Amino acid sequence: MDLAETNCVESGELNARIRRVLAEYGLGAATILGSSRGLESELWRVRLGDQEFALRRLAGTRHCVAEVAAELGILHHLQQPELRTPRPRPRRNDEIGPMIDAGDGSVRSLWSVLSWVEGQAAEGLPSQAQARVLGATMAHLHAQSKSLPIPAYRVRPKYDAACFERAAETLLRDFGPNLLEAQRIRLLQGLAQGCRRLTELGRNFDRCGLIHADLHPGNVVWSELDPRPGLIDFGRCGFGPLVLDLAMAQHYVTPELGAALFAGYAAGASLSESEIAALPALRLLAWIENLAVLADFEHERSAVAHDLAALCEAAGTLVNSAR
Repeated sequence: MDLAETNCVESGELNARIRRVLAEYGLGAATILGSSRGLESELWRVRLGDQEFALRRLAGTRHCVAEVAAELGILHHLQQPELRTPRPRPRRNDEIGPMIDAGDGSVRSLWSVLSWVEGQAAEGLPSQAQARVLGATMAHLHAQSKSLPIPAYRVRPKYDAACFERAAETLLRDFGPNLLEAQRIRLLQGLAQGCRRLTELGRNFDRCGLIHADLHPGNVVWSELDPRPGLIDFGRCGFGPLVLDLAMAQHYVTPELGAALFAGYAAGASLSESEIAALPALRLLAWIENLAVLADFEHERSAVAHDLAALCEAAGTLVNSAR
């Protein structure tokens, strides 16, 4: 995980809570090295002896206990030689689920401790070689997901047509008045085409399973000590057609790097003609969903509004290409 070692000075109350949580995980004597804040989480890097961990806090107002427990259970299952992913640390009672801390009673927090995944995210975009390796690693991830017990998915997000329709509804509700009618129509037509493709793929249950759903370059770390990329932040992982994960990762990079991702993935997993043909429509769905997630955060809304016109144009291009 990419986090600089900095002096971490917290308020007295927060520091006491952190120490109480660390003790629950058998890390009461750990040293806090640094901290960072994401869109939906706070993270502290801590060290005990020669081991390093990530202490994560999620706001209980945005996450439910069952979802977080399922995420940690999935990460526990993914500890395989081909993959470098965070390993959840059990609490003193050997439970893997999150610790619930109400603090002063105003905001409930969900805490968990994960092994630190060493490495740094690529500066800017990954190289062609890194993209190929990442594609192959995604294939390993999807192969491993086939042995996950079905209950692990029941409370995680389901990436089906309804998921993306809700995302589009969010965008149109919040930003629709700023769009021209022609732009709205193009967006809805592109959404419909993507959802048709997704629904067709979803009928083949053998080609569905665990998807990370957020493999942008910042969620992949690289280390000179290990050729395997580290996959981090499984906070949006869920169930869906496996090829959707590839499309979501392609959405964040250039077409050239998207082709390298595809080549690496195809070398480790077979893709049907229908899956390959669906990739452009799935990338549009990924764009819609990502903007809907960002729209929930006030400081991101101006960027979402700026991006929406380009999204509508891409939807029109997709629809025209299918005619």
